[in-house]
Amino acid sequence: MRNRRNPGLSMFATGALAAGALLLGLPGRAAIAAPPATADEAQAISLQCSARAAQHRDGAAAGAAFKAGLIQREEACAARYGALADRLAGTEATP
Repeated sequence: MRNRRNPGLSMFATGALAAGALLLGLPGRAAIAAPPATADEAQAISLQCSARAAQHRDGAAAGAAFKAGLIQREEACAARYGALADRLAGTEATP
């Protein structure tokens, strides 16, 4: 007896996973969040991004995190929100 793979079943499973991801909002969850309105909120987000970058950098899989761009993305996030915090506070960001 031959073991045949049912292509309809794999297509259904792939579609179900995609629909579940859309319902959970995995790809676009950050796009829905409102931007920070005060300098304190922006500074808090900047500190969170810096902490995540340090966590990736100090973790056991630091090389993989660097290669995947996780560290760079979190450092860019920290810089972006740090500059926004400076702008909202009324001071200029220093490069």
